[in-house]
Amino acid sequence: MKKINVLLLVNQNKDKDNIITNQVLNYLKNNDCNVFLENEYTDDVNIDFALILGGDGTILNFAHKYEKYDFPFFGINLGRVGCLTEASLDNYKDKLNCIINGKYFIEDRNTIECKVISNGVIKSHGIAFNEVSLQREKFYKMMLISMLVNDNNLTSFYSDGVVVATSTGSSAFSLSCGGPLLLPTARNFVITPISPQLRTITSLVVNDTDVISLDLSKDKTSEEDVDGKAAIVIDGSKLVEINHDYKVVINKSEKKLRIIKVDGQASLFEPTFKVALSSQNIN
Repeated sequence: MKKINVLLLVNQNKDKDNIITNQVLNYLKNNDCNVFLENEYTDDVNIDFALILGGDGTILNFAHKYEKYDFPFFGINLGRVGCLTEASLDNYKDKLNCIINGKYFIEDRNTIECKVISNGVIKSHGIAFNEVSLQREKFYKMMLISMLVNDNNLTSFYSDGVVVATSTGSSAFSLSCGGPLLLPTARNFVITPISPQLRTITSLVVNDTDVISLDLSKDKTSEEDVDGKAAIVIDGSKLVEINHDYKVVINKSEKKLRIIKVDGQASLFEPTFKVALSSQNIN
């Protein structure tokens, strides 16, 4: 049997003494796996999957770091909420045993391509696994955001920003802004305003084949105030500040977020509901 090549990626803030890391490392080696730590990995190694120790944020960070590679990810949750991490410290050996023996499948999840354009020139470009957001930054007033879907259906609204999330990201920032939960394999994006002036402005679910355009060009605030008052943020990291003449174009990326699944019955909603119930002290 061919040995499995595993890239072990660790959030050191979650395992400062490497106790968990060493336990997982020894388990993999004892089960006939080739294990490569981050500082040992080179492009000439064909990685079968990356095993990540941390929470959902850790998976996203490493997914961006290894964006050009196509190997899938599997996470052992060392954080709070684990919508992307299927394994825990209690069951990771059973889960890894299934993967080593080929008893798993891979979910290929859609991602977002974001382009920031000025005068027909692409100023910035990025890939989002969870969401792209246009957010108020250096300003204390609401922004007038104009939105087009497929170059029609113009909508303008006042808000602190807007989130365009993948189905994976529907359980993250978009959900906290009042957006709906989507199944992670749904072929949709969800658009959710951030603190809109009118509560009648709600989320909009669109097809992942739709193209979304955002800009601040209709804002009546002076251009000097508009410039730099907002930013485009991808998965929690700022991409670029937005000026009044910038247009943001969002569409489906060819890149996939590949997640290994062992338990086909695992629920997207379970970790979200557990946190919500625990915060209300409901048994």
